[in-house]
Amino acid sequence: AFLEVVFLVVFFTGDFLAGLLAADFLGVFVLVAVFLGVLVLTVFFLGAFFKGVLDLIDFFSADFLGDLGVLTALTTIDLLVTASLKVPEAPLPLV
Repeated sequence: AFLEVVFLVVFFTGDFLAGLLAADFLGVFVLVAVFLGVLVLTVFFLGAFFKGVLDLIDFFSADFLGDLGVLTALTTIDLLVTASLKVPEAPLPLV
Protein backbone atom coordinates (compact mmCIF):
# COMPACT_ATOMS: atom_id res chain seq x y z
CA ALA A 1 0.00 0.00 0.00
CA PHE A 2 2.87 2.39 0.79
CA LEU A 3 4.50 1.77 -2.59
CA GLU A 4 1.22 2.49 -4.38
CA VAL A 5 0.92 5.80 -2.49
CA VAL A 6 4.46 6.74 -3.52
CA PHE A 7 3.69 6.00 -7.17
CA LEU A 8 0.44 7.97 -6.89
CA VAL A 9 2.27 11.02 -5.51
CA VAL A 10 5.02 10.83 -8.15
CA PHE A 11 2.61 10.47 -11.07
CA PHE A 12 0.21 13.10 -9.71
CA THR A 13 3.05 15.59 -9.26
CA GLY A 14 4.26 14.99 -12.81
CA ASP A 15 0.73 15.36 -14.15
CA PHE A 16 0.16 18.56 -12.19
CA LEU A 17 3.36 20.12 -13.51
CA ALA A 18 2.54 19.08 -17.07
CA GLY A 19 -0.96 20.54 -16.65
CA LEU A 20 0.49 23.85 -15.51
CA LEU A 21 2.70 23.92 -18.57
CA ALA A 22 -0.20 23.04 -20.91
CA ALA A 23 -2.10 26.33 -20.20
CA ASP A 24 -5.37 25.39 -21.93
CA PHE A 25 -8.32 23.78 -20.20
CA LEU A 26 -9.07 21.06 -22.76
CA GLY A 27 -5.42 20.00 -22.82
CA VAL A 28 -5.36 19.78 -19.04
CA PHE A 29 -8.65 17.83 -18.99
CA VAL A 30 -7.38 15.30 -21.55
CA LEU A 31 -4.06 15.07 -19.75
CA VAL A 32 -5.77 14.35 -16.42
CA ALA A 33 -8.08 11.74 -18.00
CA VAL A 34 -5.16 9.96 -19.67
CA PHE A 35 -3.10 10.23 -16.51
CA LEU A 36 -5.81 8.64 -14.37
CA GLY A 37 -6.22 5.77 -16.83
CA VAL A 38 -2.48 5.16 -16.96
CA LEU A 39 -2.25 5.48 -13.19
CA VAL A 40 -4.89 2.82 -12.58
CA LEU A 41 -3.20 0.41 -14.99
CA THR A 42 0.26 1.19 -13.61
CA VAL A 43 -0.73 0.66 -9.99
CA PHE A 44 -2.58 -2.54 -10.91
CA PHE A 45 0.31 -4.04 -12.89
CA LEU A 46 3.01 -2.91 -10.45
CA GLY A 47 0.98 -4.28 -7.56
CA ALA A 48 0.62 -7.61 -9.36
CA PHE A 49 4.33 -7.63 -10.25
CA PHE A 50 5.55 -6.89 -6.73
CA LYS A 51 3.08 -9.39 -5.25
CA GLY A 52 4.55 -11.99 -7.61
CA VAL A 53 8.08 -11.05 -6.56
CA LEU A 54 7.16 -11.30 -2.88
CA ASP A 55 5.48 -14.67 -3.49
CA LEU A 56 8.65 -15.82 -5.27
CA ILE A 57 10.81 -14.74 -2.33
CA ASP A 58 8.40 -16.44 0.11
CA PHE A 59 8.61 -19.63 -1.95
CA PHE A 60 12.40 -19.61 -2.03
CA SER A 61 12.70 -18.67 1.63
CA ALA A 62 10.73 -21.70 2.80
CA ASP A 63 12.26 -23.74 5.60
CA PHE A 64 13.70 -26.42 3.32
CA LEU A 65 15.85 -23.87 1.45
CA GLY A 66 16.52 -21.30 4.15
CA ASP A 67 18.90 -18.45 3.48
CA LEU A 68 20.25 -20.02 0.28
CA GLY A 69 16.78 -19.75 -1.24
CA VAL A 70 16.51 -16.06 -0.36
CA LEU A 71 19.89 -15.35 -1.94
CA THR A 72 18.92 -17.37 -5.02
CA ALA A 73 15.65 -15.46 -5.36
CA LEU A 74 17.32 -12.07 -4.93
CA THR A 75 20.05 -12.96 -7.41
CA THR A 76 17.46 -14.14 -9.93
CA ILE A 77 15.44 -10.94 -9.51
CA ASP A 78 18.61 -8.88 -9.88
CA LEU A 79 19.56 -10.69 -13.08
CA LEU A 80 16.04 -10.32 -14.52
CA VAL A 81 15.94 -6.59 -13.76
CA THR A 82 19.46 -6.07 -15.12
CA ALA A 83 18.60 -7.95 -18.31
CA SER A 84 15.29 -6.14 -18.79
CA LEU A 85 16.90 -2.71 -18.32
CA LYS A 86 19.84 -3.70 -20.53
CA VAL A 87 22.28 -2.39 -17.95
CA PRO A 88 25.84 -3.03 -19.08
CA GLU A 89 27.79 -5.15 -16.66
CA ALA A 90 31.01 -3.78 -15.24
CA PRO A 91 34.08 -5.24 -16.93
CA LEU A 92 36.20 -7.60 -14.88
CA PRO A 93 39.36 -5.95 -13.60
CA LEU A 94 42.62 -7.20 -15.04
CA VAL A 95 44.70 -8.83 -12.34
